[in-house]
Amino acid sequence: MIRSSLNKSLFNRAARTTAVRNLANQTLIKSYSTITNSSLNAARSQDLSTLDHSKSILDSIPHINNQPTLTLYLETLNNISPTQILTNRELLGSILSFLISYDTVINRKYLSTSLIRETSNYLTKIHAVDKGRSLLTELQRIVHTHELKNGLLEAWLIQGFLQHGLLLKAYDQAINSKSRLLNTTLELLLYHLSSHGLASHASSVLELIIKEKHPVYPRTLSRFSEMIIENKEDQLIKKWWPYLVKSTRLTQDQLLCIAESLLRLQKPVIIPNKHTPTQIMDKEPTTYIRELRSLQAISKSSPQTYTTEIKRRYTHILIEMKAKSRGFNRAFDHLVQKFTPEMDLSVFEYPELTNRVRVSKNSANIITSLKKRCDYDQPWEIKALYMNMMLWKLVQGENHGRLLTEVIKAANEHGKLRGLMSQESLRVILSSPSITETDSDLNFSIIEFIMNDTRRKLTTRLPPDLKYQLMKRIIEDTKYWVYSFKVMEHIGYRFQSLLSPIEADLKDKLIERCQWMGYDDKVRELRSETNGGAVYI
Repeated sequence: MIRSSLNKSLFNRAARTTAVRNLANQTLIKSYSTITNSSLNAARSQDLSTLDHSKSILDSIPHINNQPTLTLYLETLNNISPTQILTNRELLGSILSFLISYDTVINRKYLSTSLIRETSNYLTKIHAVDKGRSLLTELQRIVHTHELKNGLLEAWLIQGFLQHGLLLKAYDQAINSKSRLLNTTLELLLYHLSSHGLASHASSVLELIIKEKHPVYPRTLSRFSEMIIENKEDQLIKKWWPYLVKSTRLTQDQLLCIAESLLRLQKPVIIPNKHTPTQIMDKEPTTYIRELRSLQAISKSSPQTYTTEIKRRYTHILIEMKAKSRGFNRAFDHLVQKFTPEMDLSVFEYPELTNRVRVSKNSANIITSLKKRCDYDQPWEIKALYMNMMLWKLVQGENHGRLLTEVIKAANEHGKLRGLMSQESLRVILSSPSITETDSDLNFSIIEFIMNDTRRKLTTRLPPDLKYQLMKRIIEDTKYWVYSFKVMEHIGYRFQSLLSPIEADLKDKLIERCQWMGYDDKVRELRSETNGGAVYI
């Protein structure tokens, strides 16, 4: 009974003590809030007589330990004329003293991004008005009164934040210093160097932060990672991505950008043949396939955002990387294994794989290889991609006109080969270099290919830009331009009444050729606006 009564009494006393303490804290916070609000109101109204007493807010913040309060205060000061701020030297000195020693105030807590931004804006605004004269005066005063842990170095760092040119000086001071720096000072420097795109300098500061075992706010690391990824700093991405994925959150797109960076760093490996000495091959070629698989595993750890498209892009990067490091055959085999109907198998999507295709200089060997490919037990999309890769290599190589002509002729005569030709095949062929007199045979083969499409499975679905490229090639041919009208009718190409400049030039070119040959009826039809200017005859 007595023990129960005693326990109850002690509990009530503790409860009363806690209540009194909470009430005192609430009163203190309320008074700070009142001071802050009155100062903010004064700042917004630009009442400088009231603003002179704003130092009380800065005296209060170390006890409140509240970053949002300081952030809001600086945000308000940024809306006041800089010349008015400079009239209050005491306030300026107090703000600088507080910001520089902020590390001890918040007991090594992280700086918020908004506070970093408002601090930068505030100091930059003052610097823009008096070129740093007042700021330097206050910094020197602070140094002489030993209010800084690191004296002149910290002063130069803060001054270095004010303009781009001094950032490098601040960086040099930080890197060459033998004393330990405040973690918030280094973090501010890392943030500003990243914001200015000084990648190598920011990397050195981050190395110093890690060496000193300072904590870094994840958003500061996020700013650094955004900068090196946006600027495609491949060597720095390779160096820092393992640390960044552990220390901050990277989006799926950023992880993919890292993978693409590794692909760019991948050096092509020379696969020897009878014409290539094996001595020039790297015995242990550098490959980033293992790192790529690690990145994909990290992406998979977030199943909500690991979409089918993300998976497809990783597969695409892996195939391109295998093409550079292990050659065409192994990369193409992997593509066959991973193929799904949703994949976009375009020559232009797989430049590295396409560049690794080996093409004979003998047209008979090329045609034989393509015919064998037709008999493979593979999806049509795979065989069509192989055909287009061969065509692309022919377009980019020497004697492209002769070899292309013979391949297209073979396709016109061989049904299975023709079945592999697609819109992309035509686009690849038309991307060959400018027409010369010796390319007329190639153009005639193209015309035959178009006209032999009797069921119009291909030609009726040509996009407008491809129709224009086809007609431009035929009209500019001095020998076979007379087939222009038949091809226009076959593919449904029309010269509209409202033409773009390039279409107008093409139409004028065709009219000029018709006039030279005395085709007056076709000239009249070309110039006619009837039926929207249609001229297929």
